[in-house]
Amino acid sequence: MDFNIIKIVGLISLIICYIFVRRFFKRVANYTETAGESLETKQEKEGEIKRLNNKIASLEEQLKK
Repeated sequence: MDFNIIKIVGLISLIICYIFVRRFFKRVANYTETAGESLETKQEKEGEIKRLNNKIASLEEQLKK
């Protein structure tokens, strides 16, 4: 009788452990995805700033002529 209770408690603890590990990795994946997106948007903004600076420089050259 005690042996069956130990098996049930062990199974329940394994299920709970599985759920916690799964939630942990899901949170890590969401965090890394968010960090990657912010890096991509930063690179896009830097590219757009360079493009706009080039436009400004070309417009200044046109005004000088």
